Amino acid sequence: MDDPLPITIETTATLLRERKKELTNFLSAHSEGIHYFKSHKVEAIHILKKQFGHSPTLAEKAFNDYVICMDEGLKVDFKQFEKLLSQVAPDAAGAARQIASEWVMPGALKE
Repeated sequence: MDDPLPITIETTATLLRERKKELTNFLSAHSEGIHYFKSHKVEAIHILKKQFGHSPTLAEKAFNDYVICMDEGLKVDFKQFEKLLSQVAPDAAGAARQIASEWVMPGALKE
């Protein structure tokens, strides 16, 4: 729980065209859910404890260290991306910008 985990959605151009409405609705609901969760800390911590079995301490840490970093605009925070990349692929850490340009949708990277 030290770093926000990325939520990745991969699709093909064809599938995006065919299912654009469903994907748009999902992304909208996801964004609304993030906003609600972030603005209702007590309820969010209760959900983390009840649904995921987190201890009170872990639920508080998850909210403070993870949930608050989630972006309702569904943007990828480059600093968090770079930090996570250095942890999971230390040899690739210097190539974070290149990797982000290949994996993150244009316009979705937040500096």
